[in-house]
Amino acid sequence: MQRVLTLILVLLLAGCDGLGGMTDAEYVARAQDYLDRGELSAASIELKNALSENPQNTQARWLLGKLYVDSGNFPGAEKELSRAKDLGVSSESVLPLLGQTYLRLGKYEQVIALADRSGSLSEKARASLLTSAGLAHLRQGRKDEATEKIGEALALDAGSAYPLYGQIMLSIDSGDLDRARNQLDRLLKRHARYAPGWSLLGDLEQKNNRLEEAEEAYGKAISLRYDNGSDKLKRVFVRIRLKRYDQARKDLDELKTESPRHPGIQYAQGLLHFIDKDLPKAQESFETALQSNADFAPALFYLGATQYLQGNMEQAVEYLNRFRAGNPDNRIARILVATIRLKQNDYESVENLLQPLIGPESGDVFLLNLMATALLKDGKTQQGMRLLERIVELEPESTPEAALAKAKLGIGYLAGGDQDAAVKMLESAIEIDPNLQQVDSVLVLNYLRQGQADKAVQVASRFVARQPDSPVAHTLLGMAYLAQNRESEAEASFLRATEVAPGDPAASMNLAALAMKRSEPDRAREIYDRIFEVHPDDLGALIGLAALQAGQGDLQGAKKRLEQAIAAHPDALQPRILLAQIHLKERDAAAALRTLGDFQARQSDTPGVMAVVGEAYLFQNRFREAVRILQRLVTMRPDSAQARFLLSKAYAGTGDRVRMEEQLSRALELDPSYYAARMVRANIRLIQGDVDGAARDIGKLKEQYADDAGVMGLEAVLLAKQGDAKGARDRLEQRFLADPSTGTLLDLVRMEWALGERKRAIERLTGWLERQPDDTRARMMLADAYLQQGETKAPLEQYLRVLDQSENNVIALLNAALLLREEDPERALSYAEKALSLTPESVAAMDTLAAVLLRTGSIDRARELNAKTLEKAPGTPAYRFRKAQILEASGDREAATRLLATLLSEKAGFRERDQAQALYQRLTAR
Repeated sequence: MQRVLTLILVLLLAGCDGLGGMTDAEYVARAQDYLDRGELSAASIELKNALSENPQNTQARWLLGKLYVDSGNFPGAEKELSRAKDLGVSSESVLPLLGQTYLRLGKYEQVIALADRSGSLSEKARASLLTSAGLAHLRQGRKDEATEKIGEALALDAGSAYPLYGQIMLSIDSGDLDRARNQLDRLLKRHARYAPGWSLLGDLEQKNNRLEEAEEAYGKAISLRYDNGSDKLKRVFVRIRLKRYDQARKDLDELKTESPRHPGIQYAQGLLHFIDKDLPKAQESFETALQSNADFAPALFYLGATQYLQGNMEQAVEYLNRFRAGNPDNRIARILVATIRLKQNDYESVENLLQPLIGPESGDVFLLNLMATALLKDGKTQQGMRLLERIVELEPESTPEAALAKAKLGIGYLAGGDQDAAVKMLESAIEIDPNLQQVDSVLVLNYLRQGQADKAVQVASRFVARQPDSPVAHTLLGMAYLAQNRESEAEASFLRATEVAPGDPAASMNLAALAMKRSEPDRAREIYDRIFEVHPDDLGALIGLAALQAGQGDLQGAKKRLEQAIAAHPDALQPRILLAQIHLKERDAAAALRTLGDFQARQSDTPGVMAVVGEAYLFQNRFREAVRILQRLVTMRPDSAQARFLLSKAYAGTGDRVRMEEQLSRALELDPSYYAARMVRANIRLIQGDVDGAARDIGKLKEQYADDAGVMGLEAVLLAKQGDAKGARDRLEQRFLADPSTGTLLDLVRMEWALGERKRAIERLTGWLERQPDDTRARMMLADAYLQQGETKAPLEQYLRVLDQSENNVIALLNAALLLREEDPERALSYAEKALSLTPESVAAMDTLAAVLLRTGSIDRARELNAKTLEKAPGTPAYRFRKAQILEASGDREAATRLLATLLSEKAGFRERDQAQALYQRLTAR
């Protein structure tokens, strides 16, 4: 919420004299720095920021297109490169990349058309386009045309890697692998850093079963380019064949961070789990196998059986039914599907599946029980009863099995409303086996479910009379008394149960519930402690105490009890869900997923599992996966406000605004007091400019959460949106006083700065730092504030204080170097050198060091660094100005003047523009 609020405030105050504004050129420079480090996602964000500031920035447009080519986003590359071309970026720079993009998109005729119009380009650029055109012909089966185009490319540029690569592909297409290998060896000898060549070598080596060599070749390809996912996946399969499983897992872990749902990655992961004999995790391997042979019967059957054992009922039925389509008489498959359908309450399907297996003389008690259960639950009481009667006849008299059969028959009579027959059969069961407590339990619980508390008390009392030393009997009687609101008698029965069986979990937990109802948490804890003295790992008690602790804010204590429950009951789902929910409250999605473990697959259709996994994916920005899971959850629980709110967040992550708002509104319809949903909708309405709607939402929030810091911050945004900046400032100040933190402080300071209350803002920062001297974020903002006012000593002092606390803070090092370059150039040089050593590919660090070197007279090194910055970010105005300074210092006043004239005519905004103008005037005045 804090980050969202900060973003909204910045957006609302756009155009104000705020702190930290950046030009499009500076965004491009930062993007280039990220590109140098191979951080494509961060670079993409900065380039998009630059284009948001200035959609006409040609360098940003071209760099973004090239980035998309490097990272394999070819639809995005096509869009950006086409825009760059329209904006005037030279064909020399754009068309070769666009040709490769069209090739990867399968737009072969467009590739060929580009090559046909490439006559005005340099030989190198034409050769690249002709190679792409040749490969386009080759992929369409036009080998003669492919040979012609690639031959033309080689005639123009026989030394570059791409045309040579095209030549190799011709040889492979001809089936001449020896020739292809010789050509590839020559290519790699001349272009040892050409990643596609190493990837192709890995393919050839693997085809020849030279696995060691293939692994090495793929490793080279991976090390040489950003987009190394396909090569890394190929290496996974090679390493599996080499039985280097740990190394294969390491590659897979890296791949999963980028493309966790890629089918090849899933298949490889399944192979490794299968090798480990971990069938629940091997599920994906069976599924992938079926993608290539959908009718492979053994895989269908065993995948269905595996899904069943993991609790994934619908998937199990799907695969088992596909198996049965080719094997309709398979008995086991029918029984498995029938068992699943019974769990799903699909009784008609159970009957249809089992009927062919049950004849008039059938003696299979398991089948008869299964069928009888389905018939009874389907309301076909008479048919079900006949089967139960047959089971009773089949079971020998006076055996535990006979007692159990009669108990089931009695329960069947009970379900059919035949109380007399039920009682007779149940009593017969008890007569055979007096210890068959479930008979009395079923009767009592059935009456309680039906709301017949008096009958429940009557049966439970007889149970107590018959078995006075049974804690179950006393507990059931206590539950029956509770249904009559007779709490004192209920408590006495529960206490009697604990006298008969000290620490009895069921009775004790009822006593703890009564204590909590009377607001006696300490008493409840004492009761739980007595349970654990006798039953230290009782599942229900561990969960009950954890719930009590969590309700009182003791999350660590709750986690400890739930971890104990999981250790003692590894197959129990409930403690895992509860512990995972606590991890999510602590924003630790990875821990939540680890807690669920293989239950994610085994119980993937369970609402609790779906909710945890969906929310965890939201924390991990895996939005599309979250959407799929949460859609299923909403289908199963359409009246759950929480499920709909989670789904709205998932839609927001995918950019689907319409569905996001639809689910958010539905969540609030179901639960108007839902704090998180109301906060999000108010934020959205503010961003969309719906001030009245936001005001209504904030009004609702204030009714229940008037003193909440988040609500106060949101109201400040509303006031700013309504034009009441001072009111917003006052609300932010109120929030800061209620919740003093770095975040609330900086929001308040930004607002004060925007209102021109600079003195107050600085005083507030200095006062905070007196109390919190180690707050680096606040100190950096104070330094920036001083810098905005044109001061030099005050910001320098703050940057140096930051460096005392964090000697490797690169931003502080760079700013201190720039501020010191006039009065203490040697010290400035040491700071700039250190910053560059920490971030050797940073263009900002290179430029700062160049500026300091210029001051110390080290012109040659300054020129060298400036050349590198311009190579990485050729259009950046600040770096071009630095070049002009270096030219002027070198005595080339004419070149400096020309460069400055061009730079200033472009109207580009950069911080040193005034200095550039002054230098230009000085040079032209002479």
